[in-house]
Amino acid sequence: NRFALDESGRQLGLTDTTVIFDGNQPEDISYFLALLNSRVLTWRFTFIGKLKSGGIREYFWNSISKIPIPRLDLSVASQKTRHDQMVERVRKIIALSEERNGASEQEISSIDRTILTLDEQLENAVADIFALTSEEREHIERGLQKEQRDFS
Repeated sequence: NRFALDESGRQLGLTDTTVIFDGNQPEDISYFLALLNSRVLTWRFTFIGKLKSGGIREYFWNSISKIPIPRLDLSVASQKTRHDQMVERVRKIIALSEERNGASEQEISSIDRTILTLDEQLENAVADIFALTSEEREHIERGLQKEQRDFS
């Protein structure tokens, strides 16, 4: 899965593009971006997406709308902190991804390491939000690795 944030409002509408609009919800849209791009929901998508050639999955509104998206109560300090940290990491990844353009090989390597660290922190936060055990996380990782091997 590759979900992106288009803050310019100039999204490209293709038949395989789903647009999620900011609906003035309390959570920042970047929070949802972190969830949608997580390994947890990527694994979940494998059960609801229609498999196409090359291991590509096609999602339809009626199935994707049933994905469990945890909502946070931002009046609870711990949930607000988690939310804000996730949003900050997503925004940092976006900024670093933009920095890669025109960067030297050495700079790209450093940027990529930082992005991987931030991504892993987001994965841990998402796993915590879904209250996953270490065994459940390992099961998800094995499932995603198997799927990747099957279509490599």
